[in-house]
Amino acid sequence: MVSSGAGTNNFTWGDPGSFGTGLSNLTFVCETFSTATETEFLVGTLDYFNGTVGAGTQTDTVDMQVTISFTTPAGITENFIYDLTLINTPNVIGTPPEAQADIVFLPSLFPSTVFTIDGITHILKLTFGEVSLITGGFSEIDRFFVFEGQSASAELRGVITADIPPDIPGTITIIKTADPPDGMEFFFSGSEGLDDFILDDADPDDSDTVNNSVTFAELPAGDYTVTEAVPDGWELESVVCTGGDTDPIADGVIINLDPGEQITCIFTNNSVIAVSIDIKPGSDPNSINFKSKGVIPVAILTTDTFNATTVDPLCVEFGPNGAMEAHGRGHIEDVDGDDDMVLHFSTQEPGIVCGHTSASLTGVTFDGEAIEGSDSIDTVGCK
Repeated sequence: MVSSGAGTNNFTWGDPGSFGTGLSNLTFVCETFSTATETEFLVGTLDYFNGTVGAGTQTDTVDMQVTISFTTPAGITENFIYDLTLINTPNVIGTPPEAQADIVFLPSLFPSTVFTIDGITHILKLTFGEVSLITGGFSEIDRFFVFEGQSASAELRGVITADIPPDIPGTITIIKTADPPDGMEFFFSGSEGLDDFILDDADPDDSDTVNNSVTFAELPAGDYTVTEAVPDGWELESVVCTGGDTDPIADGVIINLDPGEQITCIFTNNSVIAVSIDIKPGSDPNSINFKSKGVIPVAILTTDTFNATTVDPLCVEFGPNGAMEAHGRGHIEDVDGDDDMVLHFSTQEPGIVCGHTSASLTGVTFDGEAIEGSDSIDTVGCK
C-alpha cells in the first residue's frame, strides 16, 4: 500500500509506475448547511480521480471524519467517523467502462456516534447523491462509481434522524473518584460483555497498571449491570450516570444501553472513619424492647483519635431504616470520662427486628468526613 494525506481532506494512494495516469485521489469538500431533523441536506462532495496503479499499491479502506458544529442548539459539536471501502477494480481489456470503475463504498450509512437534541437521541445518516456526469461516474445510495482514468464528484447527503438502527453499537465508560485519592483499588463486577475490572483514583498517579476509568466499546443494545465490592473503611457515596437511562441497585447500577448510546457512570467513594458507639450506655446487655414506646439512646464515644463532638447530629442515621435523631439535636454528655455525643432514636423507627444481634450507625462530621460504628444488642419483647 502506498498512500498519503491521512488526517486531511485530500487522500492519495497507489503507484502509477509506467501507466502515467497519476495517483488515485479522494477529496472531501464540506458545505455549510441549515436544516431540520429528518430532512435531507447536502453535507459536502467527494471528488475521486481513478488512477491506474500497480497491483499491491492500492488502499482498501480509509476513515472519513465529518465534524458538525451546531449553532442551534448551541454548544453541540460532534465528530462522526464513517468507514469507506475503496474497491480498486482490476482493469481488463475489452470490458465496458462500468466494469472497470473503482468504487467508494459505505458499508454502513451510520457512524457509531449518536448525540442528543432536546433529550432525544439522534444520528447522522449519510448517502451518496447525484454525480457530476460530465466527467465519468455514477452512484447508488451506498456506493459511488468512477470510470478508469477519469474524475467524478458525488454529493454526500445527510439526514439527522432519531431513527437509530438497532445494530449500532454503544459504549459504556466507568470512572472512579475517591476521597481521599490515595490509590485504593476498587473491584467491580460486570455482567456479560463488561467483564470484571479494577479501578483506582490515585492522585498523583502511583505508576501502577490500574487506571481510574475503563471503556467498553462496540456493545450491542441491552441491559448491563455494574456493581462495586465496597472495601472496608469506605462507602459508595453515589453513582452518577449520563448519556442514557440507568436504574440504581445496591452498590451499583443497571445500565439500559440503547443503540449507539455512549453512557458514562461515575462511582464516587469516601473513606469512612470507624467510630466506637455504645447503645444504651450503662446497660449490659443492650436490650431493645419492641413493646417500648420510648427512645433508644446511642452514644458516639470520643477516643484518642476521634472527637465525637465533631459529629453533625442531624446527619446521623441509625439502624436498617436509617432513623434520624428523635429530638433533632445532639446531646454532649460524659459517658466514659470525656465529652461524647449522645443521640436518641424512637424505638420503632430504626427497623431493628427480633433476632438482630447488632445495630449500626452512620453519619458525617461537620467537616464532611463519613463515620460508621456498630454495637451489640439483645432484642426482647418479641412475642
